[in-house]
Amino acid sequence: MGLAFSVPEGEKLPPSLVNIYKELENDLGLKMKNSGDLRYLSYQGVLLLNAYLSVRAHEPLSHKCKEYENLLVDILKYIDQLEQPIVFMLWGGFAKKYEKYLPNPNHLIIKANHPSPLSANRGGWFNEHVFSRCNEYLITNSVKPIDWQN
Repeated sequence: MGLAFSVPEGEKLPPSLVNIYKELENDLGLKMKNSGDLRYLSYQGVLLLNAYLSVRAHEPLSHKCKEYENLLVDILKYIDQLEQPIVFMLWGGFAKKYEKYLPNPNHLIIKANHPSPLSANRGGWFNEHVFSRCNEYLITNSVKPIDWQN
């Protein structure tokens, strides 16, 4: 679908998205629908971006290449130049290494473990309140908060 974690309506929810929904329910008290279509977030300005923009089914990192990593760095540097308050959520060790490209003090960086079952169940994902922390920052900076409810 072109959005990280998103799957078309009617498809089984990926395990990482199941954990995202669990944390949304825990953090914000939302009851998430059994839909993996996350386009509703993109309509609110949420960019759901993986470092590698494509993958062969059931072959993690099958399209890992330096070109995708370079593109990600360029995108992050461009967005970081914007002066408006922005929240970056870096989930997982791989994502956290890109923090160095986000020095703008007008932005908030929220780091957590990846929501995949392997990482999330080791701690650092559940009860990190990444979604409420995001919205608190936006509200504090006079920006409309994200409606996380699907």
